Amino acid sequence: MLFGTVIIELFPHTLASLFTDEKDLINTATRGLRYVFIFAPLGGFQIVSIGFFQSIGKAYKSITLSASRQIIILIPLLIILPKFFGATGVWISIPISDFLSSLLVIYMIFVQYRSFTKTSKTN
Repeated sequence: MLFGTVIIELFPHTLASLFTDEKDLINTATRGLRYVFIFAPLGGFQIVSIGFFQSIGKAYKSITLSASRQIIILIPLLIILPKFFGATGVWISIPISDFLSSLLVIYMIFVQYRSFTKTSKTN
């Protein structure tokens, strides 16, 4: 995710140009790619955390974290933010969703860690 983000930050115009010759569309896509991928490196952390909860038998937490990024947080943002920011609101919905879902992942990992620590102290 980090490598992909670096490539997109360095060459967004080139990447957008692979799909169209229209200058306006390329400029819009260039700006959009930069917005969308700003927090993409957090995706790797989220994926590993989702796998962690799955592996310890916490399927509900795993599903919740998986859905939070692309459904629970993103869809409301896609409905609300364009009303205030227009098309930019659509673009920024994705990184805001990534960031907020990462905060949820951090919280859930912290709670699980505390649970492990309490269990290990009682044994």
